[in-house]
Amino acid sequence: MFFGDNINLLNTDFQGEVAALGAACLWAVATVVYGRLGNFYSPVQLNLIKGVIAIALIVLTLVVGKDQLPLFNLTACGLLIISGMVGIALGDTAYFKALNYLGARRALLMETLQPFSVPTWQSGYSKQH
Repeated sequence: MFFGDNINLLNTDFQGEVAALGAACLWAVATVVYGRLGNFYSPVQLNLIKGVIAIALIVLTLVVGKDQLPLFNLTACGLLIISGMVGIALGDTAYFKALNYLGARRALLMETLQPFSVPTWQSGYSKQH
């Protein structure tokens, strides 16, 4: 085999690869769903609905897996929750507004181009090459 004895592709289960492809597919489907729901709900309403569903699922996960819940610092947990609320409130609302304005295809294209465009813009902005 080309890789030698170090890698045996027949004995791998490709869990990481399947998870990555599944996450990409779910992201694409969610973008289309949120784009269509954006015709009926404002970005803020859509973000609140998504937040309520997410919180319910997190609480359910914590209740079901309570034996695996580690001890944590309440201050750190509170700061994490506040940071998450601000970031999600601003970021997701802006994302839903972009979906309404651009549509799902263009918004996904912009997301795909982001890893390439940000370093290019940054190097032009800071005059570093």
